[in-house]
Amino acid sequence: MRFPCATRKSLALRRDRPYALAMFKKAYNNWRSRHRNKTSFALHMVGIPACFVAAPIFLVTQMWWWALAAFVGGYALQFLGHAIERNRSGEELLIRRLLGMNHDQPGKGGK
Repeated sequence: MRFPCATRKSLALRRDRPYALAMFKKAYNNWRSRHRNKTSFALHMVGIPACFVAAPIFLVTQMWWWALAAFVGGYALQFLGHAIERNRSGEELLIRRLLGMNHDQPGKGGK
């Protein structure tokens, strides 16, 4: 299944589609285009809530080791998903972009 990315023209502020919705749609389409493999997608569906829901709950309840385990384990699942799919994580792409490095995906001209 193909998820087309939004273009600048489609993101233009229009009366029938608010800018925030267009930005969310672009980000979602970009995310889905990098998570096409079913296993990678499933690992992300477990890893993301572990990092950003379970870990903060454990912090609030002062269960420090569980918070650390949920955060590190959640990220490990997501990186495993990217290894299976043979593409770079969003964090790695951001760091490469900030450092001025080549941020193309492996197999698409990147190294």
